[in-house]
Amino acid sequence: MTTAVEIEAAIRKLPPSERRKLDAWREEEQIAHENADRIFQMPDKEEKEGATDAEVEQAWKEETRRRIAELESGAVKCVDGPTVMAQLRRITCR
Repeated sequence: MTTAVEIEAAIRKLPPSERRKLDAWREEEQIAHENADRIFQMPDKEEKEGATDAEVEQAWKEETRRRIAELESGAVKCVDGPTVMAQLRRITCR
């Protein structure tokens, strides 16, 4: 088994360019580990927002019903995809 002292001695024997590569790799790994730690420490959506899957599903059902009612009452009208895309292009390509 290789000891930490042996690894350190081997690293010291590396040419400077190889030590820089190793150091860059070590920094990337450290950043990846820090990001992973942050992700795993984040509260779950339910903890953070207090909404359960059932509540979210119920909210979407209500939103769907509202949108259907707007369409059926004539309060809003359907617009086909190509028309929407053309409107977006006109707005964003000014």
